Amino acid sequence: MSSYKGRSFVPLVKDKTKKNGYHLAKKADVKISHCETCNCCWEQNYLAIRNFKPKTKRWIRRDEYLYYDDFPTYGKAKKVCPRCQVQSS
Repeated sequence: MSSYKGRSFVPLVKDKTKKNGYHLAKKADVKISHCETCNCCWEQNYLAIRNFKPKTKRWIRRDEYLYYDDFPTYGKAKKVCPRCQVQSS
């Protein structure tokens, strides 16, 4: 036990790396997809932007796509990315 400004406390150190690392890896397998045409991984991210016009209290939802060149493709869903869909049309 150590003291800090006259108070005694026991520092809380928890080993969450195994649990959180596994959880984040499973989330990445669900959210990130692999494009076979350009051989990169991508994910769709949603942005909420406030509309600052007077008398409106709206949030504008916009889609943003994040692309990863050097990313493991094992276990990812195989989908064509929006960048390749635009190029093929």
